[in-house]
Amino acid sequence: MHNLSLAEQLVLMAQHPEKGHKASSEINIQFTLTGAFLLEMTLEEQIEVRENKLVLKEMQRIDHPIHSKLAELIRKSSKPRKMRYWISKMAMKNNRYKRHIEDKLVGEHILRIENKKFLGLIPYRRSYLRDSRIRTALIHDYKSKLTRGGELSNQDLVMLGLMHSSNMASILSSNREEKKMIREKLKEKSKESAISVGVGKAIQEVQAAVMASVMASTTATTIT
Repeated sequence: MHNLSLAEQLVLMAQHPEKGHKASSEINIQFTLTGAFLLEMTLEEQIEVRENKLVLKEMQRIDHPIHSKLAELIRKSSKPRKMRYWISKMAMKNNRYKRHIEDKLVGEHILRIENKKFLGLIPYRRSYLRDSRIRTALIHDYKSKLTRGGELSNQDLVMLGLMHSSNMASILSSNREEKKMIREKLKEKSKESAISVGVGKAIQEVQAAVMASVMASTTATTIT
């Protein structure tokens, strides 16, 4: 299987297996994808949480284009800020980040893009899986890790935590009873502390920020 980042895995699993739209809520994806980038940066020791604030660590040049842009935003901030602030701020540019990931997956022949126009005037694009087997394998892998138990890697725990905070259980199963069990398992795994204190704190902060942002946006949309 391709060596996929957290963000790439999220984009793939959120993609509908046949249609040109997402199988998960766009609001969920908007905030969860931002959280995935920040947790990738945490795992790569580019950022950390100190006293509940997100801090950029002093280090060499960051080569990943999105990580570099996010690091620049943090660097230019007038003061250290909480994770929720950055999740909300960065999510506003989510379409740009998502497009970058989709274009990378197109280059790897995993996705294909169709450019369309609404009413013949407004351009938009649809993404489609070239081969659904990679997505199916990812879903099967995470579902097995939840149900079988056993030791999980840092990346596994991060991904399962993101799935829990963004309510993506339905991606792993469409069966009502099984989905309920998966939600409980995701909640359980999200609480595991088999990671170093620093990374574990970042995961907790991202989970809380994603969950709060999704709930706030969903409520605002409902009221509107």
